[in-house]
Amino acid sequence: MKTFRITLLFCASTLVCAAQSTGPQPKIENTGDMKFAPFPNVPTCFTGAVEYGDPSTGPSTLFVKGTRGCDVPMHFHSVAEQVMVVIGTARIQVKGEQPRILKAGAFAITPSRHPHHFTCTSACEFYVVSDGPFDIHYIDDGGAEISFEQAVKSPGKAVSTHEH
Repeated sequence: MKTFRITLLFCASTLVCAAQSTGPQPKIENTGDMKFAPFPNVPTCFTGAVEYGDPSTGPSTLFVKGTRGCDVPMHFHSVAEQVMVVIGTARIQVKGEQPRILKAGAFAITPSRHPHHFTCTSACEFYVVSDGPFDIHYIDDGGAEISFEQAVKSPGKAVSTHEH
């Protein structure tokens, strides 16, 4: 009770309360209202809208659409990534695991720096929740980091990079 009174008194005498109460603001948005754009360093067959946060500086939630066959070759992120499929199907291959098909309602998480490969097996829509700034690091079969251009041009990769 004493702490509450001190905080209330402090807040009443300064503008610090406004800073203490900052955080997510209410947001309600249908997909028709979202502004989709390509992401840097990601095949252009994926477009997305930032729903929460700023993916360049911290945690964020993205809503992503991909065309059938759209493929992100083996890669990792510096932070943990959660994927929740809304529409369609996708294939995820996590290093050390068998490939899995994700259907609408599916959930997947990859820990930070854990390699994975993601392909829309049909047109798909999904949320990506990132614990921190979004980045993407492509790797070759030996685990060495390679450029986006090298990753999408690797032999045997069925990568769709066409514009919508």
